[in-house]
Amino acid sequence: MRRSEGLTAARLAALLLVGTVAAAAASACRDNSSLTPPMLSAVEPASGGNGSDLAIKIVGQDLWTKAEQSLEGQPTVLDMSFRAWLGETELGDVQRIDSTRLAAVVPAGLPAGIHALRVMGPWGEATLPAAFTSLAVLAGTASTSAPAVVVGQGFLATLTVQGTTDVRGVLPTLQLAGSGGVELRGGTHSALDVSPLAPAFFSFELRATQAGTVTLLFSAEGTGVALGQPLAMEPVAVTVEILRSAPALSGVVTASPAVVTVGQRITVALEVSNSGSADAIGVTPGEVVVSGDGGASLENDNEAQPQDIPAGGARIFAWTFLATQAGNVAFAVGAQGTDPFGGADPSLTSESSGTVVIESR
Repeated sequence: MRRSEGLTAARLAALLLVGTVAAAAASACRDNSSLTPPMLSAVEPASGGNGSDLAIKIVGQDLWTKAEQSLEGQPTVLDMSFRAWLGETELGDVQRIDSTRLAAVVPAGLPAGIHALRVMGPWGEATLPAAFTSLAVLAGTASTSAPAVVVGQGFLATLTVQGTTDVRGVLPTLQLAGSGGVELRGGTHSALDVSPLAPAFFSFELRATQAGTVTLLFSAEGTGVALGQPLAMEPVAVTVEILRSAPALSGVVTASPAVVTVGQRITVALEVSNSGSADAIGVTPGEVVVSGDGGASLENDNEAQPQDIPAGGARIFAWTFLATQAGNVAFAVGAQGTDPFGGADPSLTSESSGTVVIESR
């Protein structure tokens, strides 16, 4: 009697397990006899730009999975595979949410225009005409010939515009913001056509008129050929620093001590100041020229190294000379730097020290 009860309990447990599997399958699919192919009603959103990937929802009915009965003794397998297309383009990452919705991704570059939707699932396929409108996109990048300029200096701003479809009559506009000031002097910025393989390049010749920071804000508009719809580029901006003046160098040469004897050392120093509002880059002194009836030679060939001099700052270059002949000597030296913004390079004409008296031993 106990053996019979044990068998009955085991069979009951097996029946319960089968019922659990069946219930799980039923929650995702219907009885095969009542299923029909899916029906589609909408794509949300119904339109979008084709410049980047776009996540969408596909809305419909009877988006069921399918229970596949395997060989005897094997578990039931659910077929949850769905595929979807807009026109000839297959959508990515198609996932079933429930019996009325699918999630999918429209890939970037979907041709501009109106597209039908086609969905293939475990129970067949369905179509929805004119389900999604792919909109062309205008995109732009802006740059300038220099990140900073000085008042009175000219510079060039360039706007590059590209479309994800053919776009006619693209016309750029420029707006200014900030504490600095510029004026438009010329350039090429009349309407042009663009295509995915042929961007349009617009140039703006500008001149700095007021110190400060100025933001150049570019936008553009055109008409998409595929749908005839107006297209507007997302504005792009570039910032330029306008300085009051370029780097300007001045200098003082000193030689000490003022009296030495033959064989003693003389220190020659050049202090270079930058009175401009831009840094002077790589300021390098020239050769030190010795004049007079005395004699002095550069010791150990100790050439001064280049230095950057910040706006309003100063740097010192120094040399050591050896007094070689009695008499009077003076030392003269200049310097040359670089304008970091492409203007005229700053220079210092040769400056001379006071006289050093060299006495005999």
